[in-house]
Amino acid sequence: VRRRLLVRGRVGRAPGADADAALGEAADEARGKLSATDREVARRRAAGMTWAAVAAALGEDAADLRTRYARALREVVATMG
Repeated sequence: VRRRLLVRGRVGRAPGADADAALGEAADEARGKLSATDREVARRRAAGMTWAAVAAALGEDAADLRTRYARALREVVATMG
């Protein structure tokens, strides 16, 4: 669920415009805490690219990229409460 917030900018369907705005602001804040590379990973994954394709585009190993990105997301979520 939290990954969807970071990747897609929102989690499911929140009721009301205020909730949508709050989710959008939280997603923006979360993305802002990621490194430029991790933001690029999020952008490419949200566009539907596979881990293998993202890793190849960035010149990284897919398993290493997935592990590093998961760690980055955990750190961001921990800072946001």
